Amino acid sequence: MQQKRWLAWIMVILMVLGGGIPVRNVQAASPKISKTSITLKKGKSKTLKMKNIGKKTVVWGTADKKIATVSQKGKVKAKRAGETVITAIVSGSAYTCRVKVTDPKADNTEKTPAKTEPAETEPTETKAQETSPQETPETPETPGESSAEESSPQPEGTLDPEKDIVSGLTISNKTEQALEIRWAPLPGAEGYRVRYSTSKSMKKAKSKNTAETSITLSPLTVHQKYYVMVEAWANQNGEKVWTAPCDAKSKEVTGILVCIDPGHQLHANNGKEPVGPGSKTLKKKVSSGTAGKWSKLSEYELNLIVSLQLRTELQKRGYQVLMTRTKHKVNITNKERALIANKAKVDIMIRIHANGSETSSKRGAFTICCTKKNPYYAKKNYKKSKRLAKQVLKYFVKSTGAKKQKIWETDTMTGLNWSKVPAIILEMGEMNNKKEDLQMASKKYQKKMVKGISDGVDAYFKKK
Repeated sequence: MQQKRWLAWIMVILMVLGGGIPVRNVQAASPKISKTSITLKKGKSKTLKMKNIGKKTVVWGTADKKIATVSQKGKVKAKRAGETVITAIVSGSAYTCRVKVTDPKADNTEKTPAKTEPAETEPTETKAQETSPQETPETPETPGESSAEESSPQPEGTLDPEKDIVSGLTISNKTEQALEIRWAPLPGAEGYRVRYSTSKSMKKAKSKNTAETSITLSPLTVHQKYYVMVEAWANQNGEKVWTAPCDAKSKEVTGILVCIDPGHQLHANNGKEPVGPGSKTLKKKVSSGTAGKWSKLSEYELNLIVSLQLRTELQKRGYQVLMTRTKHKVNITNKERALIANKAKVDIMIRIHANGSETSSKRGAFTICCTKKNPYYAKKNYKKSKRLAKQVLKYFVKSTGAKKQKIWETDTMTGLNWSKVPAIILEMGEMNNKKEDLQMASKKYQKKMVKGISDGVDAYFKKK
């Protein structure tokens, strides 16, 4: 008996594997919103939910917050009488619920027309009126036909918020740091709202309104992908009605992004960190730097003064700039500074420093980059880093008249070893040298330094 049972089970397994028994292929359910339309009285609320989305992020929005608001948990609150659209955005797709808000108090306060007595009229004889030759008698409705008023179609060119949606959305890089957005005109639309975000879920989306069918978004972050969706609106019966937004499309912004790292900070961090990825060699996280004996200026102060001026100049030349710090009281380690540049996918990183040699007779500027045999991230960018170091030093000494020292190749700098982008350190001069210390503290010489660095960046990107 037991043997027969085993044989039966074996037969069932063979039939399933061979296709003898159909196996139902279960597909994942599509995302949907709990309600596609609701009616609320003023002051009341209702919570909407997205179904079949797992752990995906939902971003809720309303077309008209004066009529109804919605929280990021999907709770809709009616504010005043009218109609609006609540939108739930999941992975770049929009799901909508039309909300109608009624105001019972407003309805009850409407005046009822007073009754009027019928006016007295002279009695008249009722006679059958003859139809004159020019008059055409009314034609009775044919059974099954409705009146023109009842069946009149939506006028051509009128926006239908239930069905219409913006189409033909295209995104292109018009210029550096900008995206040009275009879409097909929607009949009946009086205007459009363009939403854009760096998140596919449209979290923290910004928006711009326009009456045209194109718009330029600028300035945007270079090398960042932006998601865009468009919705249309029109005034109908004194109310602004909205279509659902179209599905999002995305594009990465082109341009050149430069990271400036003003070396050091107000307070040193004497903790230790690996000098490079996977390294067992530890080095101080960050120091406060040297100081000018004659200028009385700390290096961390000088570095930020020059870096802020450099940012302004590079922006004037069309570059986008990322700063690792813009104030003195921070705690950012050398490793973390490199990681900031890595995360932003910058094109180059320039670390601004001033040297503090032991001898006061030493003077001049020099740049630092990794070696050809660097065992860390920096190795793959050796050639680019070396070229950047060469161009910045060349034009720096040309602009300032400073003595040209050298390009120092070393693998001892934490901020360079952790960098996945071309990165250098510029030592602008010697703070222990009286002449250079006072020069670097002067605004006139600072302008020359900034020009030299900027010219070197131009030369690196072959703009000079």
